[in-house]
Amino acid sequence: MKPRTNCFWLTACVVLLPAAAGAKDLNTLARILYAAFAAEQSAVICSSSHPNFNRETAGKAGDMRAYAQHIKLEVTEGLNETDTDLVLKAAAGRARAETSEQLQNLRSDSPSAEALALSRWCMTIATKLVRQVIATHDEHHTEIDQMMAKSKQE
Repeated sequence: MKPRTNCFWLTACVVLLPAAAGAKDLNTLARILYAAFAAEQSAVICSSSHPNFNRETAGKAGDMRAYAQHIKLEVTEGLNETDTDLVLKAAAGRARAETSEQLQNLRSDSPSAEALALSRWCMTIATKLVRQVIATHDEHHTEIDQMMAKSKQE
């Protein structure tokens, strides 16, 4: 089965969806962070069987773990504790659920078939996701910062 996550869709959600006017838009902040968390989880999974995965998918600011931590700090900066918790839980929960669903789709009765499916997933879907999140962050940082600032306004 083909995993549902589409890198183009993630980028569109993160870069193109406007924040709600007149109130904090925690959903937009959670979507930004969700993309980073999903990419980080994918990188952790893939680096266990592909030792060079993090190096091969790294950006100018480091590997996906470094980007996820950086994005998490940017997204939560200036939020109160309650809003921070809501954003973190929403982003982590969605990333965990979607990554788990993708991995479940790779399950097989044959361990070798499952290992091959995971390897293919890492080299295609996960690699593309990690590179897309990093590229989006690096190439659209100003726009993302503006969107986050607008989303944090009351």
